[in-house]
Amino acid sequence: CYATGVVSGTTSTAVGGFAGKLENNSTITNCFATGNVNSDNNYIGGFVGANYSTIQNSFSTTATITST
Repeated sequence: CYATGVVSGTTSTAVGGFAGKLENNSTITNCFATGNVNSDNNYIGGFVGANYSTIQNSFSTTATITST
C-alpha cells in the first residue's frame, strides 16, 4: 500500500504522509508514503503524525516536513 501527494493540517489534527494518527491495536505493514507534509501541529511526521501502535517494514520519502 502507499500514499502520495501533499498533506496539510491544522493545530487540532495529527498530520502524516500516510496516516495522521495510528491508534492502539492497529498495524501498518509493507507501506510507504511520498510527498510533502505541512502543519503547525506538534504531531507531524513523514509517515505517521502520532503513532500509538505498530508499523512494520514501512517507510517515507517525504521531501519536507514543516511546522509553521
